[in-house]
Amino acid sequence: MNKFSVIVPVYNVEAYLERCMDSLLAQPCELCEILLVDDGSMDRSGLLCDQYAHSSMNVRVFHKKNGGLSSARNEGLKHVEGRYVNFFDPDDRLSVNTLSRVYRFFSQHDEEVDVVSIPLYLFGAQRGAHVLNNKFKKGTRIIDLRREPNLVQLSSASAFFTYASTRKMDFDPGLVVAEDAKEILNLLLDKFCYGVVHNARYEYRKRESNFSQVQSAPAKKGWYSDYLKRFSLWAIKTSLSRCGYVPSFVQYTILYDLQWKVKEKTDIHQVLSPEEIAEFKSLFAET
Repeated sequence: MNKFSVIVPVYNVEAYLERCMDSLLAQPCELCEILLVDDGSMDRSGLLCDQYAHSSMNVRVFHKKNGGLSSARNEGLKHVEGRYVNFFDPDDRLSVNTLSRVYRFFSQHDEEVDVVSIPLYLFGAQRGAHVLNNKFKKGTRIIDLRREPNLVQLSSASAFFTYASTRKMDFDPGLVVAEDAKEILNLLLDKFCYGVVHNARYEYRKRESNFSQVQSAPAKKGWYSDYLKRFSLWAIKTSLSRCGYVPSFVQYTILYDLQWKVKEKTDIHQVLSPEEIAEFKSLFAET
């Protein structure tokens, strides 16, 4: 097996793909296979993917009909051959030697954790360390979520997963955001811990326009009631079913993500009907 399989969902990102691939191909070649999933791109992204596969033995390409981010990730999971898996966004970058450092950590703690996280930094329209990077202040270690439940992990791009744990993954196409947080929560409920490697870096591009999935989400109906039903309330019900209670780290995760609903300035009346607004408020109160 390869040491890592990096799944890259690709959709209309020809302007960014070269820098993304440069950062991945700069990792030691014996560590990594790159799975490019062209999700029905309408620009030259699919052609660029084919060119990378033709020029590198470490790259494989899969073309599919457009189905969204979750669909593309699920397609990539069908072809994984690595011991560890990452879900990389096609407009982002990875620091040099990241895979070597994450692999070293996994080799020491493979039986203890299913998830390893690295620091996330913003670049582009917004720059700086992500607010959740406080989990790395104590260095490389294992975080026990029973003792530090506030150190939540939401991003699957800045995390790495054991092959065995990814066999349980099935990204929810009904979510326009938090689809990765849902899968991570599902895994963390198994062992109540995860690893952090402080001396690596995932660089997340903040775009000027509202084109990215996260930035454009508040203009979509799925950001409201569907989100609450398929993530927040799902997390509560799943925790009760598996644990008999809702662990503190699950509560922190739900509340951290819900704060963006409160802070969002999009006029809800331009997105939802009066009946849909009433449903959203009812579900928000239930959560």
